[in-house]
Amino acid sequence: MSSNIIKVIHPGLPRLSEALPKLEANERIAIYLRFWEHLSIQEIAQFMKLSWDSVDQMINAALEFLRCEIEKPLELKLTA
Repeated sequence: MSSNIIKVIHPGLPRLSEALPKLEANERIAIYLRFWEHLSIQEIAQFMKLSWDSVDQMINAALEFLRCEIEKPLELKLTA
């Protein structure tokens, strides 16, 4: 019996990997703390020594940027 492994990758994942480095350093830190470390906005604000509103706006702007990057149409170059 052969063992077939099927690797399923979300189509947006490679684009996310390309888009994350395009964020400003503070935005990357905030996104990391929020979604990988599961910190609250208030905890991130305290850590980064920023206001709650600033962190909230920063995360929302970063998420909007990432959404736009992920949803961009693919550019295909065809060669003859």
